[in-house]
Amino acid sequence: MIEKPVVNIFYCIINIMKNNIKIIHEDLNAGGGSERLTITMMEALNEMGFNIDLETLTTPDWNQIKKWYGEFSLKIGKIKRLNLSNIIGFSECVVTARKEIALEEEENEKYSLIINAHGDILPYYNQHNHRKSNIKFITYCHYPLTPRLIQQGSYKKFLSKFLHNSSPKHEFHLKEKELFSRILYNYDLMMRNTIIITNSLFSKQAIEKDYGKVVLSVLSPPVDVQTYRKVAFSNPRRENIIIVITRYSPDKKIETAIKIAKILHQIYKNFKMIIIGNILPDNYEYYRSLKTLICVWSLNETIKLECNVPLTYVLKLMARSKILLHPTFEEPFGISVAEGMSAGLIPVVPFKGGNTEFVPTRFHFKTEEEAVKIIIEAIKMSDEDRLKLSKFPDIFSVVNFKTNLKKIIGNTLEKELTMSSPQIKNNNIINRK
Repeated sequence: MIEKPVVNIFYCIINIMKNNIKIIHEDLNAGGGSERLTITMMEALNEMGFNIDLETLTTPDWNQIKKWYGEFSLKIGKIKRLNLSNIIGFSECVVTARKEIALEEEENEKYSLIINAHGDILPYYNQHNHRKSNIKFITYCHYPLTPRLIQQGSYKKFLSKFLHNSSPKHEFHLKEKELFSRILYNYDLMMRNTIIITNSLFSKQAIEKDYGKVVLSVLSPPVDVQTYRKVAFSNPRRENIIIVITRYSPDKKIETAIKIAKILHQIYKNFKMIIIGNILPDNYEYYRSLKTLICVWSLNETIKLECNVPLTYVLKLMARSKILLHPTFEEPFGISVAEGMSAGLIPVVPFKGGNTEFVPTRFHFKTEEEAVKIIIEAIKMSDEDRLKLSKFPDIFSVVNFKTNLKKIIGNTLEKELTMSSPQIKNNNIINRK
């Protein structure tokens, strides 16, 4: 009996189909968890043999990004500006943009897959193009934020950024209400007509509450557990330092951490709090409001704010500290929490959010007062208990992330592959390993 030949699915995809993928992310310079995930995703795609193009609003500052996240290696072909028609849906009504849109349609035909890596706030979907194309679209949606931000009135800064930086430059006189209506419509189309991936069961439930059973898979963000694990074993003598790691942005509710420090300071003065995070220019007003709050509550000697610090500094600080406090309720995942745990810090998190799926219940708080009680007990915990906790995030390792992403992409493109190659379809010779 002659055995059938067996070939690797990615070998087939690269050699039979189009081996180009386009990644969409509006700003890799933001320095948060979404940006870190996108970079690791692109690394994985390079390792699979794909050529990558990037569509974005801002040119990545790779030197600064590497200071935040550590060294990485990427091969990216084209980097082009986001087309506004794919966000607000102008393709049918802006005559001056039709030529450029037609060129984009032609260019998109070279891709086997387009991935929107920031589907929270970026409604990347062109109904006209999607109807005419067989390209697979994946949307990684950390949380369905756009409808909520529009309802709260806080989506204006994103809209302003889109209009200022996107391509082509449209001239129009639509009112803000009409623009938001278009964005919501486009977001709804994206969520219902692309392949949805998210980061936690918490986010999956929120998405499916709004859009039905649309989530293909939960793919948790990558955590460099090896790098942070070295920190866990590097310093057995730790200080009473509470660290907060988050972007400086109003939605992160950093003032909650300052309120907790204020209450804690009234009953337990032997501690310091250091808040570190990356910041974009449009959030400096928020940063200044936090400094004012610290000054008003006379906590200048207790709380320190740090901006845009390199990873080397973060690792040294983690090695000295005992507690990682996360102030944001309903955080979709909270990658800094997983990193802190890997580094041997005790996590203290709100009782609602994706990080409750891997942080033990005894470290969840509902109020600032509860957070204070948990912190006081956590400060007393033994090194042995800290090291036990440090193993919890191992399931989020970079290796696991890349393996799971590979499976999703392989399964997504396999149907197109069998259509491209009758021999594979008829003889079932794919090896999915």
